[in-house]
Amino acid sequence: MRVLIVTAEIGEGSGGPFHETLSNIGLLACALKEAGHRVFCLDLGHGADASEIVARTVRATMPDICTIAAELPTLLTRSIFRTARQVRPGIVGIARSDGVMTGVSDPDGPDIEVVGVGEDAFIRLCDALAQNQDPSGVPDIVCRDGNGRVRRTPPRSTVTRLMYDVVSKGTSESGEDLNGLDAHVHRTVTAQWAPRDEAAALDFVRDHLPGGRIMIYGAGTHTARLLDVLADRPDVTVLAVLDRNASGTGTFRSHPLLPPLAARQADVDHVVVAHPVWELDMVEALLRHGVPLERLFQVYSSPAYLARVLIRSVATALATLDGGIRNLVIGPAKWSIVSDAELAEALPPDQTVKLHFDPTDPFVASRTYRTIDLRHSYALLDAVIRHVRPATIYLRTHVGSNLLGYVIRRMAPQARLIHELYDFASLLSDQMLFGWMERSPEAVAACRATERHSMRHSDLIVSKRAGPSWQPFLERFTAPYRVFYAGKAAQPPSRPPPSPGRPIRILYAGILPRPELLDVSLCDYNFLPLLEALAATGRFEIALYNYLHEGSAMDYLFSGYLERFSTPALRYHRCVAYEALVELAGQFDYGWLYRDATQEDNPDARIIVGQRFTGYVFAGLPQILDEGWESMADLVRRHGAGLVVSHADQHRLADIITAADHAALAAGAQHLREAMIEHNQAVLHDIAGLAAPAVRDDGDGRP
Repeated sequence: MRVLIVTAEIGEGSGGPFHETLSNIGLLACALKEAGHRVFCLDLGHGADASEIVARTVRATMPDICTIAAELPTLLTRSIFRTARQVRPGIVGIARSDGVMTGVSDPDGPDIEVVGVGEDAFIRLCDALAQNQDPSGVPDIVCRDGNGRVRRTPPRSTVTRLMYDVVSKGTSESGEDLNGLDAHVHRTVTAQWAPRDEAAALDFVRDHLPGGRIMIYGAGTHTARLLDVLADRPDVTVLAVLDRNASGTGTFRSHPLLPPLAARQADVDHVVVAHPVWELDMVEALLRHGVPLERLFQVYSSPAYLARVLIRSVATALATLDGGIRNLVIGPAKWSIVSDAELAEALPPDQTVKLHFDPTDPFVASRTYRTIDLRHSYALLDAVIRHVRPATIYLRTHVGSNLLGYVIRRMAPQARLIHELYDFASLLSDQMLFGWMERSPEAVAACRATERHSMRHSDLIVSKRAGPSWQPFLERFTAPYRVFYAGKAAQPPSRPPPSPGRPIRILYAGILPRPELLDVSLCDYNFLPLLEALAATGRFEIALYNYLHEGSAMDYLFSGYLERFSTPALRYHRCVAYEALVELAGQFDYGWLYRDATQEDNPDARIIVGQRFTGYVFAGLPQILDEGWESMADLVRRHGAGLVVSHADQHRLADIITAADHAALAAGAQHLREAMIEHNQAVLHDIAGLAAPAVRDDGDGRP
């Protein structure tokens, strides 16, 4: 079929008012051409007379289908279709819909409407029309059936189930419950993996929110900006702001701050749920509190919002890509085990592009790889993977994003998938996941299911876990596994030995949860009273660097630490860059990892070789840790790289540290550092071998 795509969202065109193109129309045009259709694009964004341009373009291209790929005013949409039909009677008009419109009953409106983003529906429609088939068999459209009645066809799942030789309906050959997982993936992709365009989201609320009495869920910066926008809507009355931590007595921007349950009891027309990360969890929480679904006004999961931002976003992303890309690195900027600089030894930068994709991590361009910000958009990710068709994907995820492993395996079944899992929900307690990480039960169940899936269906798993207690967990799965020691420093700083009379200097560098979350956090972080007791002896100077405290703008979250630890003997600091921290480590004698392991409720502690630990080693620091860190304690004992102190000796901790042979322990730390570097080089060699062109052929001659 000859398809004319009309949009006002493309940037400046070239070569006249219409041109055959792929890259600058984005996902839709690219997918249509791959399906065998001939695609033309018309940009109405230059202010000329729309009817004249449409007539001239239709005469020149003689399309069978005219589709409007942008959200345009109704009068302009009707004018486009009316003009196209005058020049070419019988042309089929297709437009986007929010699922409520019935423009197909208008003689100047579209013949068929596609609900939401609808890339798959557009392609299926064109295929059906090319074969003279009834389009009413295509999901996610509004059309006339054989009796002339306007109807909406059933929706299609956003993510298609992976194909398995199943042993029973809804399970894989390894017993995975795929029905429940697919359902959660569909909801997550729809509600949380929309393009993160705050300006567009705020404009969407301003233009689409019905008037009336409203509440807004979430007391944060996004809601603050939303309140500013709604100040220009005199027909909207904000009754309150909802927040799960609200006591019912506070205020937010002069509005009452109430718990979510208040939305069920109040006389409210709409509850606005507009959060760029946790919209799905917030919707689920409101539904659990009994708030009716029809009362919720969702933003990032709205088809109308998606239609507003998607085509432009896809065009921008694809325009930055060129040929020669074999590999994609996908994930956050902050959470990594194998750094970009190290990974470049296996995946060369001239053949590799990094895609920033994470629900919470702000965009930071890689110093090693060309980086594209996908703004956590499923559609942008899908578009780039389709466009590049990578031979190898190196995927980084954490508990907040492990779901991505399942999605990527479905998107790119031909690619070699190397999945780096920063942590595992399967190894963390429900108390931590629900209380500290604030995940919903549905999200935790899906995260654990996708971890199991990745451990079976990836080409290689990379993580930071090892030791005897790890093997029983690992043996349940089939994917090859490599441990990697994260945090390599170019060269450890020089360090003078402690001199007589000088306080022994101890460094803690890592995560510290917000003070109010310590009670629901892992016992990894119960050591603060121990450090206070050491500081009180007068023999130690201790510094705390919190990886979660990024700049003074977050001081209000960690003010309890700033006030509590402000003496020379025990001082709290915000996060600093890793390179700067390595240099600072030269001022210290030991790294700290000791805690009261009698409170241990975390199986991950026995198997993890954490980045606090490896960071200390790569910085040349011997360390102090408890025996509950099974794998790390074993490495320290074998190399003489620090002090492993039992719980029974906790009361003698100050004396044990003071009496230790620091020079011997520092030599042991250096020996362990060299062993870790040698091991990591072997892992990078394995990754390079897996990514080599000869490993796999996808059947079309491209390795």
